[in-house]
Amino acid sequence: MKRTITLKGASVLIEPGGLVDPGTSPYSNTNTPSKKLYEVLNNPAPVDGQYGYFNGAGDPQSWAMGFEKGPTLSRFNGVTITAGFDYSQAGGPEGPPGPWYFPPDNAAGPGVTLMLRKRDKVTWLDGTGTATHRFVTTDDNNVNINTSPVYYKPYVLTWEMAAHPEGGPWTLDDVNYLGVGAKGLWSPGPNGKAFDPAGHAFHKIRVPYLTVTLDVEDLGGFVENWRHASSLTLRLMRRARNAIKPVVLAEHAVGQTGSRVYLSHPRGPAVGGAGWGRRRLERRAGMVLARTYHPASLTVEDEVLDLRSFACLGWAAFRIDAPWSPELQGLALLDKGRGFQHVRAQDTWSQRPGDGVLMRVLEGYPNLSSEGLAVAGGGDVSVALRNWDLTQSGWSTVGSVGDFSAAADTTVVMAEEQGYLSSCRLTYGAGGATGGRERSLGALGAGRLHVRVVVKNSSVPTPATQGGEWYLKRGTDYWDEAGRAWVGAPTYNPIPSDEPVGEAVADAVPCDAATYHVAVGRFSAAMGPVTLHGALVDVQHSDATVAGARPALVTLDAPLTRVADSHRMPHVWGRELFVHERGTAVVEVRPWWRAADLPDDAVKPLLFALHAAGTWDALQFVAQTGSDDLVRFERAISGEGTFQLDCPITGIDLTRAHVLRAWCRWLGADGWTEYGPYSVEVGWAVTLEADGSLVGTGSVLGHLASETAVPNSRDYVGVGCDATRQLDGWIRMWETRLNPLHALEAIWKV
Repeated sequence: MKRTITLKGASVLIEPGGLVDPGTSPYSNTNTPSKKLYEVLNNPAPVDGQYGYFNGAGDPQSWAMGFEKGPTLSRFNGVTITAGFDYSQAGGPEGPPGPWYFPPDNAAGPGVTLMLRKRDKVTWLDGTGTATHRFVTTDDNNVNINTSPVYYKPYVLTWEMAAHPEGGPWTLDDVNYLGVGAKGLWSPGPNGKAFDPAGHAFHKIRVPYLTVTLDVEDLGGFVENWRHASSLTLRLMRRARNAIKPVVLAEHAVGQTGSRVYLSHPRGPAVGGAGWGRRRLERRAGMVLARTYHPASLTVEDEVLDLRSFACLGWAAFRIDAPWSPELQGLALLDKGRGFQHVRAQDTWSQRPGDGVLMRVLEGYPNLSSEGLAVAGGGDVSVALRNWDLTQSGWSTVGSVGDFSAAADTTVVMAEEQGYLSSCRLTYGAGGATGGRERSLGALGAGRLHVRVVVKNSSVPTPATQGGEWYLKRGTDYWDEAGRAWVGAPTYNPIPSDEPVGEAVADAVPCDAATYHVAVGRFSAAMGPVTLHGALVDVQHSDATVAGARPALVTLDAPLTRVADSHRMPHVWGRELFVHERGTAVVEVRPWWRAADLPDDAVKPLLFALHAAGTWDALQFVAQTGSDDLVRFERAISGEGTFQLDCPITGIDLTRAHVLRAWCRWLGADGWTEYGPYSVEVGWAVTLEADGSLVGTGSVLGHLASETAVPNSRDYVGVGCDATRQLDGWIRMWETRLNPLHALEAIWKV
């Protein structure tokens, strides 16, 4: 489906400098801006006479904005930039052209052109054609925005681009890092200005609005429809029933409405010509809900309710781009699957997509976000107190040089803490400044530290050279995240500044007995004018068994020791969620840990199906020191030895930059084509989290060691956890089903 989307400005990339400001007062004697540039230009004029402007004195100026991110699962067929502009004084009492020097007195203008940031995120392209305007006659003037607001109609600039000006189609990266602005065009007139200042004031080329629209073609339907369909799927799973519509010749119709009928499937799931091959004949019970007769073709169409319990249950409702809300809509969809049991003992922060606002998730509820379902182990200690507000007690200003200030800002919300809406605004003046906020973490023992810093890049004109930084120090030693080592000189780690919200994470920082400090701000070199809003500075202290930063807990006046999460789907009403006899299990996770830092043989549970005491099936990640890590299928049967089939993850050390999809499939007494009875296969695929590109795949085929049938009773499926261990990562999706999938299906299944 094709549609048009209008993006709103979300940040300032090039600040209006010098005499240029967003001029948000309705032509008053003061030009002090009261709003951000994007807050003005997002609203089509006239809105209380608000506008951004260029002063016609001296060299032409420019300003630019960053925008909210585009939709996923979409093809971008075009981008259109539109802006309006006019001239102050041009429609005044003296009439056109007013004080402005137009051609032929000023052959180069004045005028305006649109700008687009290049893919290098540093340099800019100027618009051409209808994206730029220079006056050619003195009659080419419009009604003034202030003197005749009823008849006001600005000149309109339009830049339509079916393809990116630098070549190729528009990509999601192009849209997500879009930078658009406007620039004044003129050459100095007789007096060195673009206007005659005699008897006039406030000579401005005014831009009241600037919009960006996308021509989008949805590749998988609207994302909203996907979410809705996913929730409906979960409801069907809850009912554990399927609807089937067979059509047969009338003389072969069996029973009537309300009757029980039986169906059989001659083949397994088809992948290519043969799939897993022909299945044994089996009868499948159903009930006729409705029957339609077609006399012309002598056929009958039934709507049959499948009476066999669903052998498939998973959670995928928010895998697409996953909106998050204070109402926990994600939780509502998650629990439509029926029977999830979530155990969480402490309040935690969940970062809302887009604006990065921290939402407080209360204990007892799953921490669900755009990343997936969080499954965290326990035992680490949150040592950065009041981690959600840098203006609270314990935080202090450090490294202040030049025009730097740190203050609470109640207009920009970065933490929604039970009604407390605020953030710490870090301001660096136009003349250049350094400074930030620091707190002591106290005296800590040996182990590891895990650091997470989140800031909003409210106004960063030049992301390539400007942006926030953080440091972790003990005495005179500083942690260098790029080199993964402690160094004896001040070292400041960058925070991404080329997107609206920047997050920096340092996993598994080795520490010893010392006093530590953490800080966020700008310390290496002066910058300005720049505005950052501090959202979160969190530090966790753990032993060597933890290898990555977990979600931030809500810390107050004392260190907080984490209690592990548990997420289970119990077997209820005799429903088979993880069938022992045959089936497939697929799970996709994003780890929080560095695999290279995990202890040898450390097990991270992916899925765990407990059938009875001492009897289970499990899919696991197993860390190995000195050799490739493993994806393992494990089967234990009470009173017998435990079977394990390992598949090495060749040449890849997983980090939070990766996404791991692991899968397994197994058969019972009935083999399929080339797969004999009790065959089992385990495999994996690793992709990059940033762009989804495939890093590697692998699989191993084996034979189950035991042919013992398990008891009919079932217990639960652990999602990212087993009886004693947790994944420490995001569960992005999981699914189990009775009929095995082809390996390629398991890897690429949506």
